[in-house]
Amino acid sequence: LLWAYVPISKLHDIIELDSLPEDEPFFPKLHCYIFQKGRLILPLEKSESFYLWTEIHKSSLTEQIFKPIYSLSFGENLTYWGANPNKRQHRYEYKKITTDGRFFKFEYKNRSPITYDLGYNFIERNFEQNNFIKLQIGEEWIF
Repeated sequence: LLWAYVPISKLHDIIELDSLPEDEPFFPKLHCYIFQKGRLILPLEKSESFYLWTEIHKSSLTEQIFKPIYSLSFGENLTYWGANPNKRQHRYEYKKITTDGRFFKFEYKNRSPITYDLGYNFIERNFEQNNFIKLQIGEEWIF
């Protein structure tokens, strides 16, 4: 990989790079998104969580009313990081996130709700029903 490292290490001198926008809507840097529908859960990998966040971030705002099917929460990702070393206060504190796969409604404690329209159903496009995990009675996942 040395042949790739040298050109990439100086890339910032060759082209103008854009900075990343603020991470609102909330992106859990050291956590992963988890969809939940009743006793079914779909935990996303960190890369899938980041992809979903980028899709939400570039989607349009809407006033569309939709029927929520899933709740979206954040699960700990201790595989690589351990405890979160970069805790910070986000501009808006969220209460809950609901979705039907296409529309994502972020409800906040200190702001009115915002709904984003991805333009497609994220879950149907990227997953199958057998990707969901059925929680047994008494089994809990920590979100």
